[in-house]
Amino acid sequence: MIISKLSQRRRSSRKPDAAECYMCNVNIELESTDSFATCRGCEKLVCRGENCCQWVESIGIWECTGCQSNRVIQQKAGEWLLNQLTARLKQPGPVELKEANLLGLGLDTDDARSTTSSTVSANQRIKVREFIEELLSTMLHGPLDDVSVGQLMKHESCKY
Repeated sequence: MIISKLSQRRRSSRKPDAAECYMCNVNIELESTDSFATCRGCEKLVCRGENCCQWVESIGIWECTGCQSNRVIQQKAGEWLLNQLTARLKQPGPVELKEANLLGLGLDTDDARSTTSSTVSANQRIKVREFIEELLSTMLHGPLDDVSVGQLMKHESCKY
């Protein structure tokens, strides 16, 4: 009851022509159209501060920093996935992790150098798995526990 009265007071005390930046919560004057932008990713109002939104020249849109970082991650993930699928189509079966692949996954160079192309340490497997899980949960906007995946392909070396 008290909370609803407070929220009603806040709503009535705000100017109808004012809004808040989605990123930094600074008041935005809607009459001054050059002081804010609408993010094309999430459709939220953001101020044109460096830390809140940027003009993406290549695609001609304003994007908040959150959507921009998500777009970059999705772009990298898409490129990685395309490379993996292309490699899988050329040679079905288990994929060997080589030094060049490991260095791109945020693994320490010492870890990558200590491995040969045929053996991967348990620590490296954990790091790769965590990287992929984080990447996918970001792309799916939620935990992987909520996603169901069927069998992708049948192969005699696949145990699951």
